[in-house]
Amino acid sequence: MDIHGLCALILICAAGALLGPELPTVERYALTDAELFAAVDRDAPGMAAVLDAWGAGDAASARRLLATHFRTRTEPKWFIDHLEPHGTEAGPDERAEKALRHEFFSHGVGHTFGENISWLENPTYAPEHEFDKEWSMAFLRMPWWNDLAAGYRKTGDERYAREFVHQFLDFRAKHPICVERCRGLSSHPLKYAVPEWRTLEVGSRLSGSWMNAFHSFLQSEAFTDDAVCEMLKAFIEMSRYLLKYPSGAGEFTNNWLVFETNALYSAGVLLPEFVEAAQWRSEATDRLVAEIRRQVYPDGSQWELAPGYGAGVLRSFRRAYQIGALNNSPLPADFTNAFESMYTYLLYSSINGSMPAFNDSGHGSIAGLMADAHADYPQREDFAWAASGGNQGREPETTHVAFEYAGQYVMRSDWGPEARFMIVDAGPYGVGHQHEDNLSFELWAYGDYLVTDPGTYRYNYDSPWRQFMVSSLSHNTLAVDHLGQQRRGNTAKYASDAPLAHVWHSGDEVVYLRAVYDDGYGPGAALKVTHTRSFIFVRDRYWVIIDRATPTDDTEHLYEVLFMLAAGNAQADGDTITSTHEDGPALVIAAAPVSGQTVEIVRGQIEPVRRGWRRGGDDVEPNPTAVIAQTTAGTATFATVLYPQQPGAEPAGVGVRIVEQTPARITLAVTAPGDGETLIEEDLTQGAVTIRH
Repeated sequence: MDIHGLCALILICAAGALLGPELPTVERYALTDAELFAAVDRDAPGMAAVLDAWGAGDAASARRLLATHFRTRTEPKWFIDHLEPHGTEAGPDERAEKALRHEFFSHGVGHTFGENISWLENPTYAPEHEFDKEWSMAFLRMPWWNDLAAGYRKTGDERYAREFVHQFLDFRAKHPICVERCRGLSSHPLKYAVPEWRTLEVGSRLSGSWMNAFHSFLQSEAFTDDAVCEMLKAFIEMSRYLLKYPSGAGEFTNNWLVFETNALYSAGVLLPEFVEAAQWRSEATDRLVAEIRRQVYPDGSQWELAPGYGAGVLRSFRRAYQIGALNNSPLPADFTNAFESMYTYLLYSSINGSMPAFNDSGHGSIAGLMADAHADYPQREDFAWAASGGNQGREPETTHVAFEYAGQYVMRSDWGPEARFMIVDAGPYGVGHQHEDNLSFELWAYGDYLVTDPGTYRYNYDSPWRQFMVSSLSHNTLAVDHLGQQRRGNTAKYASDAPLAHVWHSGDEVVYLRAVYDDGYGPGAALKVTHTRSFIFVRDRYWVIIDRATPTDDTEHLYEVLFMLAAGNAQADGDTITSTHEDGPALVIAAAPVSGQTVEIVRGQIEPVRRGWRRGGDDVEPNPTAVIAQTTAGTATFATVLYPQQPGAEPAGVGVRIVEQTPARITLAVTAPGDGETLIEEDLTQGAVTIRH
């Protein structure tokens, strides 16, 4: 064998290795021409001539007439106008050129396919990567078809059209739709028997890349009549599939069903030439209305309680409403009632234009959402302010907000660039994308995060890193005997059916929140400890946190209060921790002295348990974590002061001590710059906090 043959063999073997284990064989099908034309509605405009040609045995003319109808029709309308002139700008288009070269980037990993795309190839099967099934799922949504489509509309370059048609027909030939629902397959790394036909990806393609490509390439000679008819067949197949197999038909539905139903509704509106379109539209309308009522709490949060996913659900609801309004097929009048509360939640839970990173969410931007909010509700001055970056409208007046269904509480000094801000997560587990993070929080001050949520991790559920990142040990809450909270499987804790009964008071000098976690720790939630946590925001300047851990047994336990520090420069000195951003703000954490208590900084720890890590890019990186620990029988009490400092400020002299404590009351003496000593008394019976100098 010569060197060229050897290289070819190596490439073939490498490609095979990137396909992973063999998937099971399932029954598949593809619509025939006869089935396509049987689905056509003779009463729809222009369709009688199509069916007459088909009935006369002239299949070529029938396909030509059907394709010509779609090329020339002026209604219904999509977000892309297929009749607009193409090729108004010079090429080439960089993103489309990458798609031509089969260069794709997903979830932090790039990959170049060969001449013909192997649709289930996943570069993270390679040993230098941790496997990521979501690489395949994101790839199978064909997002680069949007790039080819945009490049074609801009430049009119027929190479982009030919590439799209080739890819579409290639995928259709290799991966026909499955007859039955795509089932889970826990034994396979991709976790699905037919991953390319997961309902989420079907919905994403039908209302996204495939529909965009269809409308973009209708002017192209490369998008032949036969190819147009093949794509119409695919739209029918996908719509029938989504109609028959809705996601999450049990007690808890999630974002999947919303995305899929938006697609089904879009197909029902956009394809009135087919008899079933009315059924698609009707069923999708019922599902959309049911889901916006089910999934959106009165406080505007979405019940997965991962703000990034809630934002995606809002966009999907809004897109369905837009496509209906665009085509005089509006959804029910009350459908949009929840939009305003969802926008309000996203604005008032944000800091510096970013959403909190609770559950499987990151610090996503709300800028685009606020532009939508302003467009939808131009009378809202706070939306105008947020959408314009503060240049229009009026700054929000409300600073302290309780989202009582989400169990999320905001304490904010103001809306300016030096704001002190905390958001606490004291709510249900959420119906999806959950983390064991009850009573955790994020803290921002003077332009940066000081205590942060570590973020999420790739959805590789077998990975110890995934397990760590969703556990209490990676959050700003309490661990007991190195064990975290355990709500998974306890479905009674997934959602709220009424406002939560936490103690919440907002006053001029003090904002006070007290909440309780008592659902157990460790495997099976067998370790029963009640964690009561109080947050006291003093004069809009600093926070006092009081933690009480009370077991049901008389055994000695190790209790650890954890703070994920956002600044890399952190050190412990006695009962005080200082964390400083380079050229940025600092945080002083002072712990009340308790006999036997330890205060330390942990970074990048693996044993005896993982601690001191956060998401870094598409992997993990060491992160300083403050650990304040007590080993005791009975109730353990921690009192800490979190004092933010402006950039360049001298280290603050901050201290706290427990003056008096009973089961129902605690008095703390807090020392802070400019205040001398302040006595802070919490009365658990009265649910009240008082301050005196």
